[in-house]
Amino acid sequence: MRSSFLLLLFIGTTQYLAAQNIISGHVYSNTDSLAIPFAHVYVKNAQGHMQHTVTNESGAFSFSDITEATTLTINFVGFQHHTQIVLPGNSYAVYLIETHSDEIIIYADRFGKREEEVISMTLLDNKTLVEQTSINSNLNEMLGKTVPGMAVSTESASTYGQGIRGRDMLVLIDGIPQSTPVRSSSRELRSIDVSAIEQIEIVRGTTALYGYGSTGGIVNMVTKRPLYNKDTLQFITSVSGNTALVFANNAYVKSGPMGGRAVQQISGQKKNFFFNVGGSVEHIGKYYDAQGDLIPLDPLGQGGMANTNNYNIQGKSGYHIDSVSSIEGSVNYYSSTQIPGYTAVSGEYGVKKATAYTRGKYPDELGTATRSLNTTLRYRNDAFIKHTALNVLVYFQQSYSRFPYDPASAYFPPYNGNTSAQTFIESKKIGSRIDFKTKTPFIRGNSIQYGLDIISDNTTQQLTDGRVWVPPITQLNLAPFLQMQQTLGKLILRGGMRYETVNLIVSDFNTLATIVPAHFVEGGSLQYNQLLFNAGIRYNIVRWFSPFVSFGQGYATTEVGRELRQTSASKVTDLQPKAQLVNNFEFGWDSRIGKRLIFSAVAFYNTSKYGVTLIGSSFDVQRAPERLYGAEAEATYTLKKWIFQATASYVEGKVDYNNDGAYTDYLLGTRISPPKLTGRISYDVTPKFRVLVQGLYAGKRKRFENQTQSFGMGTVTDYALFDLIINYNIWKGNLSLGINNVLNTFYYPAISQFAATSLYYVAGRGRTASITYTIRY
Repeated sequence: MRSSFLLLLFIGTTQYLAAQNIISGHVYSNTDSLAIPFAHVYVKNAQGHMQHTVTNESGAFSFSDITEATTLTINFVGFQHHTQIVLPGNSYAVYLIETHSDEIIIYADRFGKREEEVISMTLLDNKTLVEQTSINSNLNEMLGKTVPGMAVSTESASTYGQGIRGRDMLVLIDGIPQSTPVRSSSRELRSIDVSAIEQIEIVRGTTALYGYGSTGGIVNMVTKRPLYNKDTLQFITSVSGNTALVFANNAYVKSGPMGGRAVQQISGQKKNFFFNVGGSVEHIGKYYDAQGDLIPLDPLGQGGMANTNNYNIQGKSGYHIDSVSSIEGSVNYYSSTQIPGYTAVSGEYGVKKATAYTRGKYPDELGTATRSLNTTLRYRNDAFIKHTALNVLVYFQQSYSRFPYDPASAYFPPYNGNTSAQTFIESKKIGSRIDFKTKTPFIRGNSIQYGLDIISDNTTQQLTDGRVWVPPITQLNLAPFLQMQQTLGKLILRGGMRYETVNLIVSDFNTLATIVPAHFVEGGSLQYNQLLFNAGIRYNIVRWFSPFVSFGQGYATTEVGRELRQTSASKVTDLQPKAQLVNNFEFGWDSRIGKRLIFSAVAFYNTSKYGVTLIGSSFDVQRAPERLYGAEAEATYTLKKWIFQATASYVEGKVDYNNDGAYTDYLLGTRISPPKLTGRISYDVTPKFRVLVQGLYAGKRKRFENQTQSFGMGTVTDYALFDLIINYNIWKGNLSLGINNVLNTFYYPAISQFAATSLYYVAGRGRTASITYTIRY
């Protein structure tokens, strides 16, 4: 008995002492609290003895034979290097911080680090995108809730009425234009699923570095690529379900609101070869307002998000030729189709909301749809010749946007036995961007960036029954550019130019009997040429005050196709629509106060002689002199486990309809968004448990109260919305709960109000909930 007791005591003591010589732990990402497998972990004692291991699929690591305090080091590509002192007998939870530099890429480094720039920029990192997806996967709403200067969301598939600083934005995916300036579908943000995006870069205001319709700003979506060490594979799986939480009249049984999405991604690297592939499948259920009533599936006549099936496939692979050069190819295909069978019931503007009811599908009806294909081939050489880097992008892009069916459309009378028709816009682009960047060796702090943009865009708008509404228009763009930067200590000077050459080639066509009688129009070509300039200066006086002032120009041949479809001219060359030249002036500053507060503010003023506004329910093109002005601010404050963020936006604009120099009329609500405030507060309850609350306040705009309120002139009253996001790290993954409109506020989105149309007087979404589980292995 005594010998047995001594044996057990010896074994227990041995195990206890062995445990005291072990260091263990888990490695997580601070972005989403997911475990990080395959991270390299090192321990090194005072005598220089080192041990090495790699985290397993759960992000776990362990070392034995540790008898003293030692240095723990963890490395993982895409995250900051982590070092800390650890003691034997303890277990540690380590959260690696993603390496987010302040650099804005916008393909080929045409924009640089924030502290060197003279324009306004915003970066949405992957952490923000993941958080926002737990509430809503609609990019329109994500940007509207997070980006200063961008109008509040239309809460539909369309960005019509949602620009940047009251003007059109150029949307890019890895530098590939998604916009179609000659005939815009306003579906540019419906070109990719958010799961395929690593970060979104936004430039607010026009710049001569980019043409192709970027009069208000640029939104560049950077797709995902592998972020880890060589000879590894990584899998990420995410599944979610969502539903409305408020129903009236047994609406849940009648028209189920439930939706869900599944995402799978695989990334890997083998020696110099790397790849990333991913796919997503999503069904968005029907939308319900705060009173529990079904919201019309097409709330604004441009296509809705509700009751849609969405698919995305993305692939990217490349090869590191050597330490300074690489080649990379990518493809992304996106498809979204709405299931038809519901009819909107007109409300009474300002009195009663519009609703919807179930009906059968019309025989010739097709669902509203959006499809987009992007393919790229890139070559990059950071030492192409001495002191010069080269970046070359070649791409092909194809988009298709089909609009809703209207059985009583005055535009499309019966034809070939069909009761009506639907219209669609189709565009095919092929192009290239060639960039050189030279650091001048004989002038310290000097760099020169120069290159050439080439694009051919063929766009047409047709009807599903075969009739042509907008003839095929080929837009050929050729634009060389030059940009210089000189750094003189704390003073940074930037300036450059771009020469836009645009040739529009239009085929012969017959107009439809819509606004004007049908007639034949002889095709032809329209040519435009414009030299654009930009210049700016930044003075980094101190960290808490870094001011800049800048001037930039933008250029666009906006909506020529819309003018052609209703022209009374007999020849295209008789039309000669004016191109839009925008002059933009900015003054702003950035501040970093201590390690906790980051603040920036900017005021802007821009003009255009031939500003473009779509007026009336038929969206006629109106060109007139314009002046727009406004201000924006954003701030981030970090306090231990707390993060506070806020943005403020204000824009206003006036137009000279009579072209007499008197800017007495305000621009319509389709151009000018009401004032906007956003705020976010997050708190890390524990290293595994995070809570975030965010809010959006859309202010008032009452510029047309004493006038007859036609489309775009409605009075906008204010509203405030709040969302709740809860993240918890559990079982090798992350579980999140997102509640959109957590207070179930009843409201009308700004566009529903300024549209001033009873059919579009549609309420916003009520409280909805989404549960998502994501695992990395």
